[in-house]
Amino acid sequence: MEGHDLFEGAVDVVVADGFTGNIVLKTSEALARSIFRLLKGELMKTPIRKAGAMLCKPAFKPCTL
Repeated sequence: MEGHDLFEGAVDVVVADGFTGNIVLKTSEALARSIFRLLKGELMKTPIRKAGAMLCKPAFKPCTL
């Protein structure tokens, strides 16, 4: 598997040594947090963006499979 396969759904489980797995996990968590923080900041800048964000809100809720 390649690094891009981690987030494309190509695999269900990834087995790695503790150090590598922890680096990937912590980096992914921090990246997701940063993206959502930046996205929220941009969406809340103006009333029109806020209205658009409210219309898109269901798309950002986790889906249940």
